[in-house]
Amino acid sequence: MARLMALVLGLVLLASPGQAQRVGAGDPDGLVSHLMREGISAQLTKDDYGDPKIVVRQGDTTFSIYFYGCDGGVACTSLQFFVGYRTEGAWTVDQANAWNKERRYTRAYVSAEGSARLEMDLLSGIGGISVAGFAEHYVMWVRNMVEFEELIGW
Repeated sequence: MARLMALVLGLVLLASPGQAQRVGAGDPDGLVSHLMREGISAQLTKDDYGDPKIVVRQGDTTFSIYFYGCDGGVACTSLQFFVGYRTEGAWTVDQANAWNKERRYTRAYVSAEGSARLEMDLLSGIGGISVAGFAEHYVMWVRNMVEFEELIGW
């Protein structure tokens, strides 16, 4: 976990507040390029609706960044970080509710198949947000994802 946290904390240091570059839902290619420049494995694909989707490999975990508010697969306005874990029903609604009660930005739930799921939304608008702002969200996501994995025994 320490290695993973060092990697994501590097994102915050690399994204100085003075940078004018912006990243976000309106530029999927730019977001993938940014992630890859930061040493993060990222691949742009499409979801079942034809909207952009980024598959990210962070440490031992693969998660997705979905794009929402799109018009025909372009001009998207928001992102959703998503990861799911097959827990064979071991993750309960009560545990998810306890997680959600203690955390403001990520939300956990149990899928219809009994899997543990974690999500976090980010409204970037078409014009995006600063690289530093994105880095803060990304670090928060990874930190919560790591804590979630520890909690569910992944």
